[in-house]
Amino acid sequence: MTWWQPTLLMMVFFILILLPFFPGLIELRSPKDDLPLRIDMEYIRDPRYFALAFRQRVQENLTREAQGGPGARPRLQPMVTLGPGTNTSGTIMALDHIEVGRGSKLGDAYSYGDLRIAEQSEIESAAADGSLLIESDSVIRGWIDSEGDATVGNGVNLGVSASSASTLTIGERCEFQRLWGLPVRTSEEPVSRYVPDFPRDREEIIGKDSGVEIEDAARWSSRDMTIPAGSTVGRDLVAYGDVRIGANSIVLGTVKSRGVVTLDEGVIIEGSVIGQRGVNCIGNATIFGNVFSSRDVELGPGTVVGRPQAFKTVFSQTRVLLARGVEVFGWIVSEEGGTVG
Repeated sequence: MTWWQPTLLMMVFFILILLPFFPGLIELRSPKDDLPLRIDMEYIRDPRYFALAFRQRVQENLTREAQGGPGARPRLQPMVTLGPGTNTSGTIMALDHIEVGRGSKLGDAYSYGDLRIAEQSEIESAAADGSLLIESDSVIRGWIDSEGDATVGNGVNLGVSASSASTLTIGERCEFQRLWGLPVRTSEEPVSRYVPDFPRDREEIIGKDSGVEIEDAARWSSRDMTIPAGSTVGRDLVAYGDVRIGANSIVLGTVKSRGVVTLDEGVIIEGSVIGQRGVNCIGNATIFGNVFSSRDVELGPGTVVGRPQAFKTVFSQTRVLLARGVEVFGWIVSEEGGTVG
C-alpha cells in the first residue's frame, strides 16, 4: 500500500462525517427558512367534517343541475325504496326518506329526511338530515352522519367515522375508529345521572388545607399508588407508576400517570384522566374532563364522560373498549379501532 492510499481513506472518512452538517451550515450562512411556523391556535377540526363537505358537494351538483350545467350527476327524488339485494353505485338522494333493503350494496346515500339501511347491507357513506338507522351486521366503508338521532344495530363495522348532531346509539360488537354524538351511547336508555355539588371546604378532603396530605392517606410505592375507597382528594394526582382510585372516591382535579390509571366502581373525577399505559374504568365512573392514553382505554358499564354543553374527548393511540351502558358527550377516537361490548 502506497503512502497516499491511507491519506485518501482518511479524507473520505472525514468528508462522510461532515457531510450531514453541510445543509445546516449553508442555512446558517444564508437563511432561507428562518420565519416561524404559522399555527392557527383557534383551529378546531369539525367532528362532522366528512358529512358537511359531502352535503356541500351535493348542493353544488343540485345547483348545476338546476342551471343545466355540466357535471351534475345526482338526481333528487321524492323518496327512494330499494328492495333486498340491490347492488348499485353512485349517489342516491331523496327529499323525504330512503329505505334500503336487506343485503344491499350501495355507493353514497343522502336523505333530506330519514334514512334506513336494513341488515347485512354494505354502503360507502350515508347522510340524513333526519334520523338514521343502520341495522345489524352491516358494513360502512366510509362514514355515516345524521342531523337527528342515529341508531346502529349489533355487529356493524362503522368505517372511518360515525357522527350525529344529536344522540348516537351504538349496538354490541360494533367496530369503529371515530365517534361523535351528543351523546354517544352504548345502550338504548340514557345513563346520565345527577352528580351532587363537589365538596370544597370539608376537613376530610385530602390535600386541601386539612392537614392530611396524599402521601399520608394513600398506599403507595415506587411503582404504584392507591387511593382508599371513599376518599375525597382536593388536588391533582400525578404519579410515575400505576394509579388506582378506590370505589366511590372523588378527585377534585386531574389524574395523570405514566402507568395505568384504574378507576374503581363509582369514582368521580372533576378533571381529566391521563394514563400513558392505559385507562381502565371498572364501572359507574363519572369523568367531567377528557380521557387520554397511549395504550388501551376501557370504559366499563355506567361510565359517563363529559356532560351536556361540556363536550370532551376519549382518545387512545391503540384501542377503545366500550362496555354496554356507556355515555360520552363528544369525541371517541381509537387509532387502531375500537369495539363495543
